[in-house]
Amino acid sequence: MAEPVIRDQHPLAGRPDPIGRLEARLAARRAEVERREAVLSRLTRLTDLMERERRLSDRRRLVETIEAHLERSRARIEEQIRRFGESGESHVHAFRPVRLHAVGSGYFSQGTYENEDDWWAKQLGGPPKSVAI
Repeated sequence: MAEPVIRDQHPLAGRPDPIGRLEARLAARRAEVERREAVLSRLTRLTDLMERERRLSDRRRLVETIEAHLERSRARIEEQIRRFGESGESHVHAFRPVRLHAVGSGYFSQGTYENEDDWWAKQLGGPPKSVAI
């Protein structure tokens, strides 16, 4: 007589489980993807930090360049002041007043001239030149 089949035993029990192998491969791939994403994230942060460091270094160099320029300017101005003091010359100059032509006493009190051509001739030394628009 044939042996009875035990319920817990399956006819394919001794064979490898294909679904289990696929799940294991899928889990391994997921782990690899997560590892690569973590590496990419670290590289992105590192790149950002390096860029910030470069910008900070550029700003420092700019500040140092400006400070050096200001120091050279300060030294040049101090030298000019020293030479100015050593020259002993009086550097205060008197300015001549600007001389204006005299205006007749009736210039502002008179109204409009009746004869404009005479007025222009008096002001400009000749009649006005009309310009066509």
